[in-house]
Amino acid sequence: MRPLIVAVGSTLILTACEWGVTTDVLGPAKDGQVVYATTECVTPNADGVRCDKKTCKRDADSNCADFAQKCLDNGHNYSGNNNEGTCTRQPPTNHIE
Repeated sequence: MRPLIVAVGSTLILTACEWGVTTDVLGPAKDGQVVYATTECVTPNADGVRCDKKTCKRDADSNCADFAQKCLDNGHNYSGNNNEGTCTRQPPTNHIE
């Protein structure tokens, strides 16, 4: 019984750690990363790894709501709705005051 409790507890802790992770939908693809609906990089970044503009279209498995939220959470611009839209990388702001 105790090994079962330890296994379940460990799984819950590891899952809780994942909840705080913010995935940049314009960042490099990672193994096991959730794919939101149907996405396509339409403007690759100069580094050849990331994307500067990516589109999302609703498919049979998902819509673009999570994609839009992750886009905005990472400081990018999202235009569109839950059925289709575009995430565009925003340049970093360097304010010298």
